[in-house]
Amino acid sequence: MITLCMIVKNEEKYLRGCLESVKGVVDEIVVVDTGSTDKTVEIAKEYGAKIYFFEWSKDFSAARNFALEKCTHEWILYLDADERLMPQSREEVKKIGKQKNNCAYYCFITNNEEANNQSTLMAYVRYFPNKKDIRFTGKVHEQIIPALIRKKIKLNKSDIQIDHLGYDITIDDLKQKAARNLELLLKDYENNVTSYNEYQIAQTYGLLGDKEKAVEYFEKAIQDKYLVNEYISFSYRYLSVYECEKGNYSKAMDYIETGILKDPSQPCNILAAAKIYLIVRDFTKVAELYKKAFQLNRNLVNKKTFTAQARYFGEKILLYDALSTALKINDKEMFNMYYGELIQISKKEEIGKEIEFLDALFNGKEISSSEVELYLDYVNKSNIDLIVNLLNTSSTQQKEILFTRLLELYPQNHGLLNKYGLYLITKKRNAEAKEILEKSFELKSEDSSIVFYLISLYLNTNDFASIRLVMEKALELYSGNYEFMLKFEILKQKLQGYV
Repeated sequence: MITLCMIVKNEEKYLRGCLESVKGVVDEIVVVDTGSTDKTVEIAKEYGAKIYFFEWSKDFSAARNFALEKCTHEWILYLDADERLMPQSREEVKKIGKQKNNCAYYCFITNNEEANNQSTLMAYVRYFPNKKDIRFTGKVHEQIIPALIRKKIKLNKSDIQIDHLGYDITIDDLKQKAARNLELLLKDYENNVTSYNEYQIAQTYGLLGDKEKAVEYFEKAIQDKYLVNEYISFSYRYLSVYECEKGNYSKAMDYIETGILKDPSQPCNILAAAKIYLIVRDFTKVAELYKKAFQLNRNLVNKKTFTAQARYFGEKILLYDALSTALKINDKEMFNMYYGELIQISKKEEIGKEIEFLDALFNGKEISSSEVELYLDYVNKSNIDLIVNLLNTSSTQQKEILFTRLLELYPQNHGLLNKYGLYLITKKRNAEAKEILEKSFELKSEDSSIVFYLISLYLNTNDFASIRLVMEKALELYSGNYEFMLKFEILKQKLQGYV
């Protein structure tokens, strides 16, 4: 028999959906409330839950262990209120619950991350025998596996799937959650210096945008050879991206190759390597790595590959990125391959109008004014970069209208601002181009090349004061970019005596 074990606080938005998902599956529901002021407890009562109260002590393990003490059945399934047991997994949960064995089970948890525009597939042990000495550890990001290993309980893979809604939130909400976790993690780290805590602290600093602190703790975490490979692999990827942003491409490549060796099944790492090869213009390697990442990603989505921590992409998102990259490197074979994959997906997901729009841009077809508005409905943050790159090379007569309408929808998209600014330069509309590129520069565009375009525009009007300001700010933004600094020093010599 099975007990659903939960800790909750102010979860009226999510709790009903969670309890509905396990209705008829579990035999007991234990809900420990840590201080709700909404209708959480009333909703739990509707489902016959045994409700207990626990004074919050800034320690997730303490609350979870209190909940475990109240469970009376042989098996524990633990969920958070913002999680749902998927319908196809109900029978497997019941089947395992009838067994008498010394095993615990990994469950697949899908996180849809709105802030990062990607999904993650995590395998966590969420289903295990109810034994007295099996308890959680860690004030936050609490773990049950160490206790299971100590009890010599075998860890088995299952096909149980859980949908997690909690990461489908805005960046601001995600940062607020991360700030709360950081306080608990640092407090725990004072008395529990482990590589796992260092890894979690590093990740949290990364979410909060403190890259230097994140690097500091990732570098500490990777010193422990016993840290699980998935965590080591992710740490090296972060370090690689950090070095790449500074223009240290050789060091970035060393980091990402080490990360791939530690866990070859992560498509994110393969794509990170592809981005570095794109910068150093090894386009053959770029195409090869995208192909590998696409297959790895598909294996993860279809669960042909098992890894405890996987970051994967919805296939459309990965295809948009691959197509955009194929345009950048002018690889027609690569473009046609992924375009064919996108067409296959369109047949299943009814995105025919979106394909029609992409086709019109790619082939420079005439687009009517009414079609412009219709097509714009299919632009989203997943495909905007692909559409901008297609529009940049397109010969459609609606090019400028599309640029301006897209800017109304995405006024802070660096790629869009930069491409439109360069388009205006080709039309000899330098004053407008300057205004657009200045906006991109003020938004701290990752594309350092706009510095040189802006300076060129200022030179046309002998605006040396603006050149001086741009050069000063560029040094603040891009001083860590080795390639930029080489070009910048050459420019400084040419402008000597003027600025």
